This record gives sequence, structure tokens and C-alpha cells, in this order.
Amino acid sequence: MGETCQPGNQGFPIRVEGWTGYPDKAQIVASSDIQLQFSPSETPMRATNGVMSPHGTNTFFMGGIQYTVATILYSEPTQQGIASFSGTVIGEFQIWGSTATAIGLGATSIACLLIPVYQTPAGSFAGSKITSLLQGKAGKLVDCIPQGQGADVIRYSTCIETDQKSSITIQVAYWTNGAPVTQEQVKTLPQQKTKGGIPKLSNYKVLSSFTQLANEAQTKSNRQYTMNGPMLKPYPSVITVNTNSREFQTTFRLIKSFVTGASSPTSRDTGAYKCIAIDRQKDIQGGKLLIDPTTGERMDTNLKRANEQGTEDKPVASLDVGDIFLKICIILGIILGITVLAAFVYFLNTFLMKPKEIGLTDFTPDHSGTGSWFDTVGEWFKTITFQK
Repeated sequence: MGETCQPGNQGFPIRVEGWTGYPDKAQIVASSDIQLQFSPSETPMRATNGVMSPHGTNTFFMGGIQYTVATILYSEPTQQGIASFSGTVIGEFQIWGSTATAIGLGATSIACLLIPVYQTPAGSFAGSKITSLLQGKAGKLVDCIPQGQGADVIRYSTCIETDQKSSITIQVAYWTNGAPVTQEQVKTLPQQKTKGGIPKLSNYKVLSSFTQLANEAQTKSNRQYTMNGPMLKPYPSVITVNTNSREFQTTFRLIKSFVTGASSPTSRDTGAYKCIAIDRQKDIQGGKLLIDPTTGERMDTNLKRANEQGTEDKPVASLDVGDIFLKICIILGIILGITVLAAFVYFLNTFLMKPKEIGLTDFTPDHSGTGSWFDTVGEWFKTITFQK
């Protein structure tokens, strides 16, 4: 590539104004061009002065280019103008990738997954994982990436010149809602962060400052290529890009509710598979059931085995002696109650309702006298005794 970057986005990072309250976000929405292929291993990566070295094979695609993760940084805040949250950024969790096959080799393109970290009362899953990883605890790198509802990403590319008469492209993915952490988690974060800038992934330095000229043949002079501690010190965009400008609307893209994608190792984790009812829209493609790529087993076979297991594990109903005894008692109680009631009704019908049929006089109480109803009944029982 030539020494001078072509007109368009230059420097790193690109400064933006007008994002808060920008009404036309729907016009820059695009499908995701980011796919993560991170190692599923959980390995500690302790931060030393904000720098972590990834373990295993970690790659990601962005803009159709595959990058190998070269370094992970907990950096001072760098990006400005495109955050969708209120609050002060504590630091930035940056994952840098390069197209070079090894550190030290030249690369015409590098990329950065940039996640701002800030404090909220509730925190977040990704924020907790970032905190844990920065503490030196084991964890998966993919868990540090916010995803799902609200995980919006701003994408842009920029160019910066080097001291080797060349220029490199930097592809940036910025999580606008960041990774919130709680106040307690903030206390455990490393106090030391890397300086803002670009990690030294090769033997070049990037343009840090210059004098702008109007001459078309030579637009820059007094070029300076300096370092910011161990970091390359790039110059930020010379002109702040306004969201109403044509440049912003043509070069910036918004990815809504980012997800890692089907190629992510997380989606192939065997622990994520469960036997559930088949969803025809999701589980059947081209008239065929999906197959678990980790075992090669068909889903219908998996489901059949699960159903058989469920049948075998189903408990067999057993007789409870206590329940049987209780039911017998209830039945006998009902029979006895009906018998007693029938006898009582018979007694009333025989001795009270028809007294004349057995030679008794009518014992209807005489309410005109002073005798009580009980005296009348008593006399009636005496008569029964004497007759016998």
C-alpha cells in the first residue's frame, strides 16, 4: 500500500459527535460481519500491567477477513463519542487480532474488539467474566463478549500510516452499551492499565503526529512516530465526524443485538445440548433433522433414547395398606350409618306415627293443660309396659 492513506477515515480512534440522540440509527443498521472462533478452554490469563496473553487458538472474522488474536488488553479509555450509556468509562477490554501468522511479521490489516467497562448497580454477565479474567481466574474468552438483546456494536474501518512507507487498515468493533460491572467488582479490577494506543504487533511504528499541508503532492510533513510506553501512539482522527455527515452514514454500521454466531465453539459445547421437543422451524433443515456435530448422532436417535430412559425411570404404582384400610373404614361407616338411619326411621314410623294400630291411645300433647309433652310420653311408655 502507499505511504499516504486515501481520503476517508484516518487515525485511531475515530472521534464522533452527535451519537447521543441520533434519530437515524435505523439507516445504518447492517447484518453482523463478526464471527468469533475462540478456544472453549478455561485457562487463567493474569493481567500484567493490563496485558494478557491468550491461550489456545483464538480467531475471529470481521469484514470478511480472518484475524488471529494476538493480545488482550485492559486499556485506558480511548474511543469517544459512540457510547450509548451514561457514566464514566473505567477502562476498555480490547481484543486485538492480526492477519499475520506470527508476531513480528508485517500485516496490512489489524482489528480490535473494543468493550468499554463502566460501573452500574446491577452489573452484567460479560462484566463479571471480564472482572474474573482480569483477576487471573480461569474463564472462557467468549464469555467476556456482550451478546444478545441490547448488545449493539458500531463497526468502522480506518487507515493509519507507518514509518515503513506503508499504511495499515484497522477494523474496529465497539460495543456501544459496554460491559457494566458493580461497585464491588470495580474494587477488584487491576489498578494498572495499558496506555491508550495500538499494541506493537510488528516491527513498524505508526504515525503519531504531523503537519497538514495543502499541497496535493505532499499532504503531510514533520511526521513523528512515537511510543506511548509499550504501546504505539497513533494520532486520533484529525476532524471529528458528525453523525449527520455523509462520511458517517456511509462508513459506520450498527449491528443490533450481537450474537457470537453458529461458528462459535460455545454453540458446539456438548453441555449446551438437551433433549427437547423438536421445533420444525429450527431443528429441521432441508427435510432432515439436525445432527449433533460433537457425536455424529442423529437428533431423533437421541430423543428416542431419552424417551426410553424416561419410561424405564417412571415409578411403578404400589398398593398402600394404609390407603386400603382407610377406604374399607369409609365404606363400612357409610353402610353402618345407612343402617342406623333406616332403623331410626322404622322406629319413628312404627311407634310414633301409628300408635292406634298397637292398641294405644292418641298421645298428642294437651296444650290446654299444665302437663308437659314429656309427661305425656312418660304415660305412653307406662301403657306399653302394662300391656305386655
